[in-house]
Amino acid sequence: MVDAFAAETRGRVLTQVGCTWLNSRDSIRMARYAAERGVDGVQVALPFWTELNDDEVLFEDLIECGLQVIQPLEAKSGLDVRRLQAQYGERLTFWGNINVINMASGADEEIEAEIRTKLSPFVAAGGGYIYHSDHSVPPEVSLERYGLVLDLVRRHGILAR
Repeated sequence: MVDAFAAETRGRVLTQVGCTWLNSRDSIRMARYAAERGVDGVQVALPFWTELNDDEVLFEDLIECGLQVIQPLEAKSGLDVRRLQAQYGERLTFWGNINVINMASGADEEIEAEIRTKLSPFVAAGGGYIYHSDHSVPPEVSLERYGLVLDLVRRHGILAR
């Protein structure tokens, strides 16, 4: 199906193919196949039970198959965008990693410190980060609280012009 899709659309429209399977390696294999066929973008959806952690081989495989942006980045599983930026920031854009537990119940100072320290390496590097939580924002995060989070992102994450 990817072969027919890529051949039919090549040069006419931008294309994206989503790839997922029952295990991470086959999801990556499928993404690599799509990238080799010339699609413009590949979305890799690893199985929901895969804990994306500091598995360097997995990150290298994702980069090799053409991945440009990675999300979600679960803070609860030990992923830290500060470390990932230092290791992969030249090759990946990161989306998320602000801990929803802190959003819901952390002190204002805790969430500000997390946002400031997670965004500052990207501000210093001139980009490479898209704001989002580390997962879906749960209903325990009030609208007022989410407004605070967005204000903090604006305060600490805006690049100088």
